[in-house]
Amino acid sequence: MADYAKKTARLSLAEHGAYTLLLDEVYSTEQPLPADYQSLYRICRAMDKREQEAVKSVADTYFPLIDGERANPRATREIIKAAPAMQAARFNGLKGGRPKKDPSGVGVNNPVGFSDKTQTEPIAKAPQSSDSFIKANALKNKGASALFVLPDWIEKKHWDAWHSSPKRRNATPSQKQLAVDKLSKWRDVGIDHAKALENAAIGGWQGLFEPKTDVLNAHQKQVSSADRRAATMSALTGNSNGESKNEHRVGIPKEGIFDVTARIVG
Repeated sequence: MADYAKKTARLSLAEHGAYTLLLDEVYSTEQPLPADYQSLYRICRAMDKREQEAVKSVADTYFPLIDGERANPRATREIIKAAPAMQAARFNGLKGGRPKKDPSGVGVNNPVGFSDKTQTEPIAKAPQSSDSFIKANALKNKGASALFVLPDWIEKKHWDAWHSSPKRRNATPSQKQLAVDKLSKWRDVGIDHAKALENAAIGGWQGLFEPKTDVLNAHQKQVSSADRRAATMSALTGNSNGESKNEHRVGIPKEGIFDVTARIVG
């Protein structure tokens, strides 16, 4: 209960209702939810626009779309965990449940109503039938993918475009989480993580790379470099305008050049 309250603290009343109904559907069918919103609206009996928006928001947040179906990671784990016990109960039920007491077997040393014979106990844990085994393993495989949930601060359009490329379409949930961790670190230190993801989506890259310095900053660096060169030239020639040595000699008498040269040599 505390876990539910922690994860759903910011949901509206309508969203709480949608979340509860969708979870009930998953637990009752032991299957992932359908992908399309219309089917989800029918499950939640969402009639007006406000209710449908609540269903859509909850579905995208808590039942991420994986391979055309929606699964909730926590619900998937709970179903897999309970599958053996539920199947054992079904198996024992088919055998008639626990055996009834034999009223004719009351012994002298036993209280009235208790049999001298030891009752045959049902099997505590029956082996899974093929149908239950297949269903549990299908949910387990689906749950492995559903354990990864894309954070809301990442642009889903760019993320999906990146993972539709040949180099990323087979990425595992753990690989996707590593990519999210890298983007998160860049985000924390002020690196443009959104631009990095967009570049990866456009280029179809396998990995993520820090975005290059934009054109404006590059131009400013070039200007600064040119200013430094001009200042150096000015210091060498004595020309505050940064003209070259040859340009500075234009219009100077020949003997003046020799005088300047002599001073430099001396």
